[in-house]
Amino acid sequence: MQEVSITEVMANPLDETSGEYVELLNTGTEPSCVAGCMLTDGDALDELLPWDEDQHGVFPHPGMLLGCDTLAAGGVAVVFELGYLGNPEYADLAPGTLILTTADNSICNGLSASSDPLTLYGPSGTGPEDILSTFGTPLESDLWQDADDDGLDSIPFDPGEGLSLERLNPAGPDHECNWQVPPAPGRSPGWQGFTPPPVDVSVLCIQTEPECPEPETMFTVYVTVYNSGSDTIDIGSLSVFLDNDLDSIPDPDELLSVLQLQDLDGGCLDTLQVELSLPEASHLLAARAEAPGDTLPGNDYASTSLTVGEGSPLVVSEVLCNPSGSEDYDELVELFFPGPGVFDLSGCSITDGDALDTLEPWNVEEHGQLQGEGLILGTMFVKAGAFAVLLDSEYASGEQPYDLPESTIVLTTGNTTIGNGLSGNDPLTLYSSNGTAWTDVLSSFGTPLQSDDPLGCDDDGLDAIPFDPGSGQSLQRVCLAGPDCEWNWMTFQEGPTPGSPPPFVVEGTDLAVLAVGLDPPMGPEGESVCVTAILCNCGTDAIPASSSLLVLFCDLDADGDPDGDEIFRSGPLPSSPGPMDTLAVQTLWEVPTSVPTDVICTT
Repeated sequence: MQEVSITEVMANPLDETSGEYVELLNTGTEPSCVAGCMLTDGDALDELLPWDEDQHGVFPHPGMLLGCDTLAAGGVAVVFELGYLGNPEYADLAPGTLILTTADNSICNGLSASSDPLTLYGPSGTGPEDILSTFGTPLESDLWQDADDDGLDSIPFDPGEGLSLERLNPAGPDHECNWQVPPAPGRSPGWQGFTPPPVDVSVLCIQTEPECPEPETMFTVYVTVYNSGSDTIDIGSLSVFLDNDLDSIPDPDELLSVLQLQDLDGGCLDTLQVELSLPEASHLLAARAEAPGDTLPGNDYASTSLTVGEGSPLVVSEVLCNPSGSEDYDELVELFFPGPGVFDLSGCSITDGDALDTLEPWNVEEHGQLQGEGLILGTMFVKAGAFAVLLDSEYASGEQPYDLPESTIVLTTGNTTIGNGLSGNDPLTLYSSNGTAWTDVLSSFGTPLQSDDPLGCDDDGLDAIPFDPGSGQSLQRVCLAGPDCEWNWMTFQEGPTPGSPPPFVVEGTDLAVLAVGLDPPMGPEGESVCVTAILCNCGTDAIPASSSLLVLFCDLDADGDPDGDEIFRSGPLPSSPGPMDTLAVQTLWEVPTSVPTDVICTT
């Protein structure tokens, strides 16, 4: 079988009419005939032909191998379009390079650097069994017309004008880790620009089976590693861990398993597996490979988002719809991830009922420089206890009125407004990456209508939220883990706090009573009613249930103190609320008198 590999692709040359080329390498130990081989980008199919100077014109560089269809063992061929004669810019072609062509003025249908993968077929046909090599991971298909980009990775991509992509290890896989821009001048037709290092282990991908496991249930993790070096890795290690702090390092409290790498030859792949179980949360599952002599650490790490059970959702925690500065620039939405784990915002979207926006990372080159030290830009990962602030994409062009604290993650949208421009009567609905049905909702602000249509999620009109708190003021979720209801949204005298918790949060423990409700709210003497007290831990420390006391009483004498004959519930909390957790405590109470009285809760 022929062992011919696509080793370099120039899809964005300086001269688009003449400079595209594809480089091939015979990786076998025997000569290989390329007569009848075919190349496709999914749009057109070209047969490869020897460059015949009588038919195609005099090739402009001396020392080339012309009129020949055989590629020697270890030999290199370059496929040029006929238009190359008009501007022969690659004068540094190595002597002995086999020159091929497609006999027309384009390779396939003209290569698109960002979207055209390539498939090289042998002379027998264009089925999957005829494929000799690929570039850019095209779709697997029985039809060459369907050999387009599979969209599952970052290749192909446009490396820049006049730059090519070259296969790092000619015998290695068609994987994003094995394609790089050659050293200066950024292209190398006719010779291998890279010399593989002796040892280079990389983590290619992480997969789980099932894709979304159930909590505390065993599932399988598969990690594929690749040795792009020239030497065999006799022994190495693979750490599988939860990257909760997003530092790419397996800390002891994050480590799940350590697997051994053994006898991994150069240019070869291996897939290791481990059985695990995890608690319900949104996790960032990661793997890091290590091997003695590996001097290229940049590809040793890979990660994937993993939702176990229902995961741990994000919440809308603050909304500013009426800024005191520019209405065009200064609207904002704050998001909070209570944890546990790490939340991946990639593909998440938000609507105000009028427009739907996909969340994007803040890109300085595209959106401008932000004021503030230690802001986290260019990422969609939020670790537990962290805030992300969604800003208008034009925010940097204004006065930037908000003092965003260090470690705030900054996001934006693909257009110049959040939603259709926020107003005081606009609720918000935040969706996961799964879609925009009501079952995909992560969080809401202002109790929108429950609709599967993002443009139907307007205010339900059943309560007093949302409302305009006034110029320069925001509405903040009182208890970050609490529900989207009236009592849990307030405006604070201190003003907006984007990137920080509400201003009432205190160090230590602080158990606050948010609301007391009666069901039914009125009735005859002697009837039993259900009293519900809504509590919130507004402190930074958990509150042990055994150390707390909750008292519910009927304040008959209106003095605000629980006298003995007024108390109908006194005891510890039923559970231990953590920081910003809410707790609903219910008890039955037999109404003692028909005279209106206050029911008071104290802690």
